[in-house]
Amino acid sequence: MSRKLLLEVAEIRQGYQFRKKVENIPDGLVNVVQMADVIKGKRIDYDNLVRTEDRGFKSEHFLKKGDVLFCARGLNNYALLIDDDIQNTIAVSQFFIIRTKKSLILPDYFVWYLGQPEAVAYFRSHTLMSTVPLINKKSLENIEIPVPPISTQENISKIYRLKEKERYLIRQIADKREIVINSILRKSIKNWS
Repeated sequence: MSRKLLLEVAEIRQGYQFRKKVENIPDGLVNVVQMADVIKGKRIDYDNLVRTEDRGFKSEHFLKKGDVLFCARGLNNYALLIDDDIQNTIAVSQFFIIRTKKSLILPDYFVWYLGQPEAVAYFRSHTLMSTVPLINKKSLENIEIPVPPISTQENISKIYRLKEKERYLIRQIADKREIVINSILRKSIKNWS
C-alpha cells in the first residue's frame, strides 16, 4: 500500500469568501452551506440553508456530489461527504472543498480516514493557534493518506457507511425512547395528583 500527500490525490480549494455576513434572500438562486448548517459534523441540514443572490459565482464555487467539505476552523475538525445531487450550492470560506481523484482515492474512504486517530493527531499538531484555531491549506495538502487498492477502499467505505447509518438509527431510537419514557412519567404524575 502506498501513501500519498493529499495534494497528489485531490484538488483542494477554499470555500467562497463573503465580505460580510451572508444575507438571506428567500428567492435567491444560490444556497449557502455555513458551519451552523452542519449537524454534529456528519450531515448538512439542506432544508434550512440560507439563500442568496448569484454574485457571478464561477462553476468551481458550486458543490458537486462526491465533494468533501473539511472544516478547518476550531478544535473539532471534521470532514463530510456531499452525497446528494445538489444544485446551485456553495460553501463559505470556513470550509475547504476537496475533490478527490476517484481513480486513486474514493471520497467515502477519504472521509473515513480523516476521522482516524492518525489523521486527527496530524491536524492537532498542525493547527495554528490564534483567536480561532485554524488548519491552513498547506497543512491540509501535506497530510499523508494511505492509498490501498480501490477494492479495499470500497469495502472500507461500505462498512463506514453502514456504521454511520447504525449510529444514526441508534440515536433516533434513543430519542424516541426518551419521548416515550417522559410521556409515561408525566402520565404517572397526572394519575397521582
